[in-house]
Amino acid sequence: TLFPYTTLFRSECQEIQTFEEDLLEASRRQLGPEHPFTLHSMNNLAAMRLFLGDLAGARKLQEEVLSTLRRMLGAEHPAVSCSAWHLYLTIERQCEHEAAQAVLSRDLQWLLDRDPVTLNADQRRIQTSILERKTLPWFVRLTSRLYQCVRNEVLCTMKGQNGFNRWLPFSKR
Repeated sequence: TLFPYTTLFRSECQEIQTFEEDLLEASRRQLGPEHPFTLHSMNNLAAMRLFLGDLAGARKLQEEVLSTLRRMLGAEHPAVSCSAWHLYLTIERQCEHEAAQAVLSRDLQWLLDRDPVTLNADQRRIQTSILERKTLPWFVRLTSRLYQCVRNEVLCTMKGQNGFNRWLPFSKR
């Protein structure tokens, strides 16, 4: 069975998360909150939290990184576009579609008005992804969103977090 391996892997990931948290704290203290290494550490910690299912923790870090990058580099910098895209995807996974749409409108909409030749590779990839999402038939988008929401609720229930489990008769309260 895979259970012992997944438990071991999860504990290793939690150790990595602890290391990333310590590294971020030291980086903020030694280099400052706007230093590129600090921002990179925040992104790494956000990715680990996302991987471990802590969407809210990942989102908080991603919002902070995006705000700092936007202020430092300007709205159309490639790093800002990548940061906004990752935040958008995280918010979509949380099934907060209006908030995700706000990020899309505020930080990424301008990509659709640009010729792909004028964008870097990451921005072209994001532009293509946005266009693909907009051209999907409405029922496919709805089905995909419903699937993601149900999947996230099931994962939350399995982890004992606040999901549908408060309504299930066999759940821990």
